[in-house]
Amino acid sequence: MYVDYSGKPVWMLKYKIKKDKHFPVKPSRFFWCCAVVLFNEILSCVLIYLSYPIM
Repeated sequence: MYVDYSGKPVWMLKYKIKKDKHFPVKPSRFFWCCAVVLFNEILSCVLIYLSYPIM
């Protein structure tokens, strides 16, 4: 995700599967992706915490 956003390090760009698609990533799309990942992390931690007594 960082490579798509910044284009650095350059040596990792050669391993990119779709070289021309979505490069560089729009900042709004990048921050939306980060927000979704953060939400999923928080949700999973809460669910693990609540389900621990059941196990």
